[in-house]
Amino acid sequence: DALILDFFAGSATTAHAVHLLNAEDGGRRHVVCVTNNEVSADEAITFTDKGLRQGDADWEKYGIAHYVAWPRVRCSITGLNVDGDPIEGSYGVEVDDYIVDDESAIMSKSTGKPLNNRVVYKKGKIQLYSTLANMKRSDGFAENAVFYDLKYIEPSVVAADLAFNEIAPLLWMKAGSNGRVIKHSDTFDISENYAVLFNYSHSAAFVRELKTKPEVKMVFIVTDYDARYRSLCAEFPDKTVVQLYESYLRSFEISSEG
Repeated sequence: DALILDFFAGSATTAHAVHLLNAEDGGRRHVVCVTNNEVSADEAITFTDKGLRQGDADWEKYGIAHYVAWPRVRCSITGLNVDGDPIEGSYGVEVDDYIVDDESAIMSKSTGKPLNNRVVYKKGKIQLYSTLANMKRSDGFAENAVFYDLKYIEPSVVAADLAFNEIAPLLWMKAGSNGRVIKHSDTFDISENYAVLFNYSHSAAFVRELKTKPEVKMVFIVTDYDARYRSLCAEFPDKTVVQLYESYLRSFEISSEG
């Protein structure tokens, strides 16, 4: 049930490893991978020579996130390659034999110094995941994945309730990344894992319904009035109640001064 964070995810090897761990022992680990969408230095020069700039579609589609990490996660889960064909091979065996040459790998037991004779090691095929030896890569994994682009949003726009859907994934992640993502509503919404009250005039119905769902542990209240927020905190002493937008937005705010 661990939550694994890889803040420099690159090609999403960590995500793939978590899928393998879950497949091995039936775990329910979550993984959050964060990466930029940079292209290689050579590609940047080539694209610049063609008149492209960062942000252009023909540039961004070759970035590490869009071109490598996201497809890898998608393909490993579905068991299909980028062309839609089943991925060949299994997760059980390293295919090729290999040889390692090392002139100083053996130490003398009497002197503790490296022996001068040349030593050659040969290793045969290795069983990487014995419990997954019969698992084909085309079988895929039971995981789900969702992909998000991180963007900068004007705080005033969010505070004016004009961009709730833009920050909705952040609330979903804070609540545990389970179930569906709550989108903007004129009243309130309660998912499998968290709840959002958008309109305080519907607070009575919100309280009644939420009290029938003890599994929901995170509550977001859209209000700028502290008294309203505190009154709802008192209704849910067993839940984490967060005020939108004043308190929550501030924790994600990046100062533009200086």
